[in-house]
Amino acid sequence: MAPLKPPAPDVFGYSDYKAYLAAWIEAQSGRRGTQAGLAKAAGCGASFLSQVLKGHQHLSSEQILGIAAYVRLNALETDYLVELLQLARAGNARSRKFFQDRLGRIVRKNFLDTQPDVKALDVQRATLLASSWLHSALRMLASMREFGNVDAMARRLSVPPSVVIAVLKDLEGAGLLERLPSGGWKSTVGPVYFEPDSPQSKQFNAQWMALAQHRATFPSTEVGHAAIFARLISLNPKTLIEVQDAHTAFKKRLDAVGSDSGPDGAEGRDLYCVLARVFRV
Repeated sequence: MAPLKPPAPDVFGYSDYKAYLAAWIEAQSGRRGTQAGLAKAAGCGASFLSQVLKGHQHLSSEQILGIAAYVRLNALETDYLVELLQLARAGNARSRKFFQDRLGRIVRKNFLDTQPDVKALDVQRATLLASSWLHSALRMLASMREFGNVDAMARRLSVPPSVVIAVLKDLEGAGLLERLPSGGWKSTVGPVYFEPDSPQSKQFNAQWMALAQHRATFPSTEVGHAAIFARLISLNPKTLIEVQDAHTAFKKRLDAVGSDSGPDGAEGRDLYCVLARVFRV
């Protein structure tokens, strides 16, 4: 039987392989033999597949690979679905953490593969950009029309002009900013990406976490309302990936409404830092 060609759900939007398969079946509403075709591709009976989707049993690696081919997942999507299966079958916290980390790496690779404008920085430039919050802030601020000169940037960030000049020279020297004939600057790279868990990523986050303690405000009707938010919650470690899913969705929404590349000549913009951190107490 030839594979169906419906508008399929995005496998990367799921943290449970059974939920993804159920969504795929739901997307075929009105098509006869959908679940039977999926079961045939898996090499199992339709009744067994139904038991898997509704109960505690799991598919095998061979069965999930058959399904991945049937629903026409690409190589990276197939890797992700297989790892979701392995996560569901994991028997202890150590193995769950192992497969969650693997899933995270696949998601990051998919992000970079599907966002060609996002570039992972080389170590030298990543180290410079993470060395102080001023370096990352000025890389973006310098290309905004409202802050296209040293005095404006110094006032905006409450630092001496001499400091701004020194940082701008660092950024120009590293090829992260380019001086324009008109006297302003433009960013020479698009959105940037630090390798997760790298020393540069940790330093970058630490710089902005420290600054947040002093400058946290939220643009609402309450001027100066604190933007720092913390909540302690109890979680089953098995559901932690759902928190990661929510975090990923939040970042996608941020990408839709803002930019971290400081577009040249952008008008009506200001610079904000959004922080989100989840950690085990």
